[in-house]
Amino acid sequence: MITFGEKLPGFEYGERHGSYGIIVSENQLIALIKLPQGHYLPGGGINDNEPATHALEREILEELGFNCRVHEYIGSSRQFVNITSKKYPHIKVGHFYHATLIEKVCNPIEMDHQLEWHPLEQARHLLRHEFQRWALECAYPSAQNIELHA
Repeated sequence: MITFGEKLPGFEYGERHGSYGIIVSENQLIALIKLPQGHYLPGGGINDNEPATHALEREILEELGFNCRVHEYIGSSRQFVNITSKKYPHIKVGHFYHATLIEKVCNPIEMDHQLEWHPLEQARHLLRHEFQRWALECAYPSAQNIELHA
């Protein structure tokens, strides 16, 4: 499995598995979640014994208040995440899928998660984690060759 980031010496890294969706609107914009720390693909942690597809459906409901349909699997990659203000060093293992929002059924419970829609090249540039950028590039290979013009 492809790995991104740097493992710091002297730390034990636990794995945290997550399921993430690449969601594209009718006008070809990519869904990103904006948090104070940066932009991420919609999705999050997988609970014990929870299928990755169910985790993605649950996370999108919690973050956005939408039911979703999970489509084909894109791939998996991982990212070393080093010490932040709240979390210990760990390895995020991401399982990535194409997904579609179906309908809004409730208000999101994660109020700090703001849904934003961006063109492919901008979404690629905004993603905070390399392992999520990799998934976007796997889903849309043309994103690898796009250069942003300021």
